[in-house]
Amino acid sequence: MSAMAVLIIVITWINYTNLSTIKSIERTQEVGLKKALGISKYNLVVQFLSEALLVSLLATILAIGITLLIYQALQQVGVSFPLRFTPEIVGIFLGLLLVGVIASGSYPALVLSSLSPIQALKGDAKQSVGGNGLRKALITFQFAASIVLISMAYLIYQQLRYMKTQDTGLATEQTIVINAPISTDHYYQDLESFKQELLRESGVKTMTYSSSVPGQEVGMFLSNKRKSSEENKLYEMLRTDYEYLDTYELTLLEGRNFSRDFKTDQDAVILNEESVAALGFASAEAVLDQEVKLETSKKNFKVIGVVENFHQTSLENPFTPVILFISPDFRWIPYHYLSVKLSGEDVASTLTAIEERWKQYFSTSPMDYYFLDEAFAQQYASEEFYEKVFIAASFFAVFISCLGLFGLTYYTVVLKRKEIGVRKVLGASSLNLVTMLSRNYVYLLVIALVVATPVSYVILRQWLQNYTFRTELSYEVFILPALFLFPIILLTVGSLTLKASRVNPTQALRYE
Repeated sequence: MSAMAVLIIVITWINYTNLSTIKSIERTQEVGLKKALGISKYNLVVQFLSEALLVSLLATILAIGITLLIYQALQQVGVSFPLRFTPEIVGIFLGLLLVGVIASGSYPALVLSSLSPIQALKGDAKQSVGGNGLRKALITFQFAASIVLISMAYLIYQQLRYMKTQDTGLATEQTIVINAPISTDHYYQDLESFKQELLRESGVKTMTYSSSVPGQEVGMFLSNKRKSSEENKLYEMLRTDYEYLDTYELTLLEGRNFSRDFKTDQDAVILNEESVAALGFASAEAVLDQEVKLETSKKNFKVIGVVENFHQTSLENPFTPVILFISPDFRWIPYHYLSVKLSGEDVASTLTAIEERWKQYFSTSPMDYYFLDEAFAQQYASEEFYEKVFIAASFFAVFISCLGLFGLTYYTVVLKRKEIGVRKVLGASSLNLVTMLSRNYVYLLVIALVVATPVSYVILRQWLQNYTFRTELSYEVFILPALFLFPIILLTVGSLTLKASRVNPTQALRYE
């Protein structure tokens, strides 16, 4: 985002340079008159740099005000970060201000102060103001910067949609998660009684307890190993009950779920695919009925099932080795959450019934709950924020670039007004004139695409490496900026050319 900000401010400096130089067409006679009156080139340079400094100071004050307003708006939507005006920050501001004035104001100042008094007094814009090649190069840079930003915004959009639409291996819909109540004398009996009461409700499909829920890291690690091995590795330990797999619809690849019909299941575990690999087994089938040793326990735990890898957290993170267990020997890993799967029928009445049962069994604890699918989606809040920022930045950059394009086109039309008049007299249509002037800018866009595409590819590919599960870097990412900018160029250039082509040719051809 810092690079994006620098890119945008460089685009604005380029714009100031272009527009100031073009504006000098209207100031040539002013400069000529001042030179004729004896004002030195040094004084003229100071004058034009002072103008650039004044504009930059006003822009800085305005920017600080807008930043404070945006900061307050972000805080209201939950985006919080420190905003400090330290000496370092103030120094950066002053440095940017100084660099901006020198970078954007020097060229116009030198061009205007170097005008010949005779040419300037004649107001000969074409002879007075040069550097057309430089302006085109700067416009090309603006196009290239806009292409990079648009590509980035579109890739963030694609990655976000990819993560939201992938199968997580978990069913989070129609599920409410309740924070576990405060422990009491008959805590586990009350939990089971509460569950059985809820299962009698028509609006409740199933319920489970667990030490963690989807959207949050399992958080508890134990150093475990195979019975026949001395190599310990860390595994995430997810304490559940008999209904966890059914509630979250985990896919069993081999074996079976925990069952109340088998009392020995209290000394059993279920692994995910990552745990199977970490334990050194070749397949899910090979690990069944094998025994593992869990840290802090002297027992051997039998593997009764293997579930497909599931995304406990965002797709930004890789799969981790997870061991599911129900053993009461690990009550020091508490149940933090109660998950209730709703049928979807009359949700309001069902929630009311759940609250009534809660007060019956856990009157000393408030019932704090949330809908799991909404909370799971919140993991992508930062990506959604970046998506909006980059889209806004892309449009902002394109808008600024269009201002520069508008100014350069206006300058070109002014210089070619007589040529346009001659072509009109010789029968050229407005479409011919638009094509003639647009052609050069389309060439600039093509050059910008050639320069920006490899740069975008390197940046975007590197950015995607942050995600374990990621979308493909498709050709659309690089074609979209051209499809977006091409009509804008035609519209900008075409509108000014059409306006110039409607002028009476006799006015354009008149010498004085």
